[in-house]
Amino acid sequence: MSRGLKYTFFTHMLVALAFGLLFLISPDLYARIANYAPTDPIITRGMGVAVLGLAFSSWLAFRAAQWEEVRIVLEMEVFYTVLMTATLTLIMVFTPAPLFTVVPLAVHLLFAIAFVYYFITAPHAAGQQQGPTLGMPSPR
Repeated sequence: MSRGLKYTFFTHMLVALAFGLLFLISPDLYARIANYAPTDPIITRGMGVAVLGLAFSSWLAFRAAQWEEVRIVLEMEVFYTVLMTATLTLIMVFTPAPLFTVVPLAVHLLFAIAFVYYFITAPHAAGQQQGPTLGMPSPR
């Protein structure tokens, strides 16, 4: 696994850990920071748990040594960050969202760019003949 991908996972783990803990421990604090009201603490805490799960998967990927150990996590991160970037963009365009929405949008966009880059280039660096499989068996 490339050093860049390794540290992208580490950075993602730190960011996801910070946001996940904030969502889980104090949804009201996040709502005040983001100037977002009303907030549902049950849904926000549930989202915090999910984001902490993403942080944990990035930690596992950071500690992995082989491409095969991180491939599925990378594919999941590509799907999640690209979809979240698209969703936040649509929210910003079509709904009255607080200006702070630009912060998670920018964070997801940067991670989407990084993860997509490694999604495309990592298999070649690992010496694979085929590209990423999206978790599906190869047709060969």
